[in-house]
Amino acid sequence: LTGAKKDTKTRLFDLFSPSKHVALIFTSIASVESALALIEPLKGLGVDDLRQVLILPKDSRPSSGWNFSDVEIVSDSEEHAYTGYWLRPDSITPAAVIVRPDSMVATFATTEAGIRKYVDAVFGSAWVIS
Repeated sequence: LTGAKKDTKTRLFDLFSPSKHVALIFTSIASVESALALIEPLKGLGVDDLRQVLILPKDSRPSSGWNFSDVEIVSDSEEHAYTGYWLRPDSITPAAVIVRPDSMVATFATTEAGIRKYVDAVFGSAWVIS
């Protein structure tokens, strides 16, 4: 993975932490607006509970107009992330993979409702923003 802002290389496994969930949001450049809907239910969670990472396909760069607060943006420069989660980089449907602190996949969702269901079940309805 290559950091979108700093052009630094990192490994997918470096994103995981034994103390927080990680939301990997896979999207193409054309589907970034749809990816925002997947991020919305996560906004109520603090950075101590959840790390959010937007993963773009190889050779993709974020637009200077994107405003993702508390979301890291990386490019899947070696295509390991997309293939590791059986996703297609050319898909027009963004997908979220939430990984638990023990590095196990907790949920896979392509809709805001799917993300909200998981957040409500794990973190409680107090965290879910309506």
